[in-house]
Amino acid sequence: MSCDCNLAEPLVFFRPLLAFDQNLYDVKCESPKALMSRQMRSFFEGNSIKELVCNYTGNGLCPSHCTCVTEPRYFSKHQGRVIFATIINCTHSSLQRLPHILPESDEIEFYFTGRSIKNLLNEHYLPRVTVLKLQSMPYFAKTALQNLKSLKQMYLPRKAQINGIPKELSFLHPCVFLQEDNFVMNCTCSLKWMIEWLSLAASEKCRNNFEFQCLGGNNIETASAYLQNMNCISPTYRSIYVAITSMFLAALVFVCCIVAICKWKCEIRILFRESKLGKLMRLRTALDQDRVVFISFDGSNQYLHSFIFSKLEPFLVTNGFHVFIPPRDLALGSIRSEEAAWQISVSRYYITFLSLGYLDEDVFETRSEGKCIWNGYLSDNRKELLILNYDLLKLSDVPCSKMRAVLRAGNVVDFDAGENTILSKIFKTFI
Repeated sequence: MSCDCNLAEPLVFFRPLLAFDQNLYDVKCESPKALMSRQMRSFFEGNSIKELVCNYTGNGLCPSHCTCVTEPRYFSKHQGRVIFATIINCTHSSLQRLPHILPESDEIEFYFTGRSIKNLLNEHYLPRVTVLKLQSMPYFAKTALQNLKSLKQMYLPRKAQINGIPKELSFLHPCVFLQEDNFVMNCTCSLKWMIEWLSLAASEKCRNNFEFQCLGGNNIETASAYLQNMNCISPTYRSIYVAITSMFLAALVFVCCIVAICKWKCEIRILFRESKLGKLMRLRTALDQDRVVFISFDGSNQYLHSFIFSKLEPFLVTNGFHVFIPPRDLALGSIRSEEAAWQISVSRYYITFLSLGYLDEDVFETRSEGKCIWNGYLSDNRKELLILNYDLLKLSDVPCSKMRAVLRAGNVVDFDAGENTILSKIFKTFI
């Protein structure tokens, strides 16, 4: 006969019958090897029935590199049957969390003495876990805590006890942590909650009289007495400290915001203009020349003349735009700054060629045009502005703060990107 855990249930159930039939009582085990030739009667002596174990190691239900043994623990009169416990030892396993699949059992005992379980997440079998032997205190998922109601023993080595018990484990009885040794921790004010909790252990002495203890310098004191005598900051003072700190941080953030707004006000205006809220609040200005593109550039640069007249203007005209080029289109004898300002106000699209000559402080025309373009661009959210960085200028090379803001937050394309890229950028910006 095979003497394993499967024999325990019928053996206990038919024990009265075995007492009347001596031949059945003297039946011997044929396996496993450790129990060979043992008689049935021997398993009723003391607690020998626990020797009838089932080894599930290596059969797929047991986690890799773990040992899984199921043994009968006791006979439950309430349930009228034998209660089985599966001992799972993962000392040499690489598991970093609880396994998903385990052998079926009434009670489960976990021993992770050689590996650290950092996160203890919920598993369907947690309500049946009675023992947890871990290397460190893990993070407990909320759903896992709700299912650990049957835990009878949780053991941590001395080095893992130093931070005490997390308050979320207060639903467990203190004796759960005092099954094998004292629990020695570094007691701080955050553990004051344990005073009332420890009274449960005081009223019901734990097995072997183990207790919670606090490290006090070179001495070790009883936790209940040590925590009672700790001088912690009262909640009132702590609240005042938190309030003052919050007010200081709020003031600091406010000052930083004011400084940032003052420093980057132009960039902020551009970003707000392009935001959804800015578009909802856009001004509807009736433009006289809705499809006109105003081109502002350094008129002394002959290469720009060639590019504008031979490439840029034909491209814009082909796509249904009218082009206004100040050196060509301003009336002869007119006051350029006034005529250009009016034309900018009625044009919907602007293209500015950014070059060293365009930024020359001595050239009044381009400075006046740049200012009017900026004002027109911000006054009507339908207007579009594109900067063509002809000389590939960096922010540090541009003295005008408004132009620097456009380079940071606006539509900009470097002139060395090539003709196709430039024309494509114009098409995406204006159409």
